[in-house]
Amino acid sequence: SPSTTEPKLSIPVTQEGMFHIVAGSFRNAEYAEKFSRDMQSSGYNSKVIMQPTGMHAVTLGSFLTRQQAVDSMNVWKQKNPNIWILNQ
Repeated sequence: SPSTTEPKLSIPVTQEGMFHIVAGSFRNAEYAEKFSRDMQSSGYNSKVIMQPTGMHAVTLGSFLTRQQAVDSMNVWKQKNPNIWILNQ
């Protein structure tokens, strides 16, 4: 069937309870949104996630498994050395 030959999307669909690669965290929402837009213009599937602490985490991408997040983080660390994984 045609559906089995379709390539998998390189950008995963975001769902709750996923592993997010965080490039920065800001108390100020406007700074977070600006940084996220900068990341989007650099080609990342960036978004802002409000955390219970009141901080706004700016992600580079979101993944279904920790392993997928780790694999991408290892690649992206060359340009973004201070990234980390948020499980939410």
